[in-house]
Parts: sequence; C-alpha cells; structure tokens
Amino acid sequence: MLFLAIEVRNCHVNIGTQLRSAVAFGAKAVITIGSTKHGCHGSFGASSHIPIIHFFTWDECVIFAKLMDCAVYGVSQIPIKGEKCGNINTHNYNKNAIFVINTSGKLSEKELNLCGHVFSLVLPVGDSEGSDSVYGSVNYEGSIGVCLHYYTSFVHVAAERGFTGEKYNIEWTNDFSDTILDADTNSVVVQAKAQYLAEHPNCNGNDLGDEGLGGLFGFEDGGDDV
Repeated sequence: MLFLAIEVRNCHVNIGTQLRSAVAFGAKAVITIGSTKHGCHGSFGASSHIPIIHFFTWDECVIFAKLMDCAVYGVSQIPIKGEKCGNINTHNYNKNAIFVINTSGKLSEKELNLCGHVFSLVLPVGDSEGSDSVYGSVNYEGSIGVCLHYYTSFVHVAAERGFTGEKYNIEWTNDFSDTILDADTNSVVVQAKAQYLAEHPNCNGNDLGDEGLGGLFGFEDGGDDV
C-alpha cells in the first residue's frame, strides 16, 4: 500500500507532477499537509484518478502512518549521510509505505526527522569517483520516479502502470470514482484526526475554517490557484 505525502505551505504550491507520479505507480492516495489550497497544473488529468487525503499537521500524518502500519520514507535530491541514508537497491521495504516528497527537492528538518530512511540518487562527476564532496544529482522528479519504481518492484502491493514511449499509460475516463477513498482507509483518516484532536485539546478544528487553520500553522492561503 503506497502513499505520497507533500507539504503545501501556500496556495501557490503546484502538485500536478506529484499527482502524475502517484497515479503512475499505483499509489492509494496523495496526502497533503498544511493548506487545503494548491495547484494541480500539469497533472494532465491525473487528479481525477487518485484521492487526496488532507491533514493540517505532520503529526496527524504520523498518527495515520502508525495506524496503517506504514514505514515513512523520504526522497531527497540532496544526499544525506548517516543511519537514515537508504539504498534503493538493497533496502528491505515495508509492505505499506508513505514517501515524503516536496516541490524543492530538499526535505525540511521536520520531514527528515519523520523519515525512517531517506533515498537520493547520486552520480559520480568527473575524475573524483568515490569523493564525498563531488557529485551530481538526478533531477528531483526523476529521483522520485526511480525510488517509486524500486519500491513497486520489491513490494507487489502497488501496481506500476505500463507505458508507451516515455509516457505512462493512464486510461482517461469521465468516471471520477477513482478519487473516492475506500471506506477502510477513510475510517483510519477519521481516527487519526480524532486522535490528534484528543491529544491536542487546545486545537479545536471545529472552531476554525480552512483559512483559520492555515493561519494558525503559518500557511499563507488566498488567491485562486486551486
């Protein structure tokens, strides 16, 4: 079971590319954190083939991950060192996973702390093979695609779509049922939100609209980029 999670700090964030990646690799849903407003430009219809789960905070997403028995992985264009550095070739992937991605390629400190392992693709540059200081990176969208490809290759719970040429095949229809989250997963979303509110009684989501919660957590809403 595969999910992609991305922070939406303001209404100008565009997740169209991330939606395409999610659909191409058979993700169950895309999780947005923060603002409820975002752009979907460049999704080329992918937004009609996958549901979006929204949480106002990463803490809610962590609760959801635990309830769903999901490992939390990160994809970074900037290589990291240490025990969280994952190898896409040899990693023992969890059956259920949430991949944390963003639009900049550099995961925030908060996102890095949430991830059990972080994957990045590094290419040797020039004559400095083996050097820790000289490297080249695959573009971020490419890194996400490669990481998800390895996950779907090792864990056969997500179905990677076939492709024609360099484009993944998506059967476009006027049926928007793909955007409806299944009842079991939806019940876990509701449970995660309820648990978060129970643990944070001073944060009453019922008293705040989307704009209020966006301001509360430092997000800038507004505009018409939806």
